[in-house]
Amino acid sequence: MQRLKDKVAIIVGAADGIGRATCVMMAQEGAKIALAYHTNLAGAEETARQIASAGGEAFIVKCDQSLESDVTTMIARTVERFGGLHVIDCNAALLSPDHFREDGDLLSMRVEHWDRTMAVNLRGPMLCCKHAVPEMIKSGGGSIILTGSAAATRGDSWTTAYSVSKAGLFGLNIYIATQYGKKGIRCNLISPGTVLTSALDKNLTSGMLEQLKDACRTPWLGGPDDIAHAAVFLASDESRYMTGQVLAVDGGLQIYNPTLLVR
Repeated sequence: MQRLKDKVAIIVGAADGIGRATCVMMAQEGAKIALAYHTNLAGAEETARQIASAGGEAFIVKCDQSLESDVTTMIARTVERFGGLHVIDCNAALLSPDHFREDGDLLSMRVEHWDRTMAVNLRGPMLCCKHAVPEMIKSGGGSIILTGSAAATRGDSWTTAYSVSKAGLFGLNIYIATQYGKKGIRCNLISPGTVLTSALDKNLTSGMLEQLKDACRTPWLGGPDDIAHAAVFLASDESRYMTGQVLAVDGGLQIYNPTLLVR
């Protein structure tokens, strides 16, 4: 059974990790895929190769989601290529090691760092949704999937800008769901916990990773496919009665309070 047969999907941040897994899985379920990347063309080409090997149909589009002109071009090219739009998965975020290393506490925060983080991680998804919604309405309705983070629900001594930008998506989620639900547009947010990706390897030390493994309430950490399965569900008609919701795919990270656990 192809749960996404005849649907057109844009995956933003499709060159690696969760985005790549989502592209391949949605293609396997029958969707036609526009895979959007910003800097990693080689990664996007590998994603397209994997989709083709799985018998799917896709094309690559370059997009800096913080730029409205790039977003409108991405959506226009998708509609021109496939004739409509039913799903957009806003998965891209700033995750480079250089950017992450600078993302410390409030007093050390450079305004330029804060503004760039918000531009990509929060304004970018807003722009994608703003320009996707009219095309989805023309196509008879659609599903928007935002990628949040467990970091948005837990305080820490670093990643302040990243975490606040992801927290903003929680609000965007419920406002889109409220404003456009009667027009057939659903919006839901996936809140991942620790997911084993190349970005994780670049940004965390082995000691940090061990702490996260300990905090995870399942015997294993998540992989990109764990998030992709949730995205396929939210893109499909199986979730047609869900909107404005937060789906935590985090191994129990966000329910765990270590001060209350007797060892």
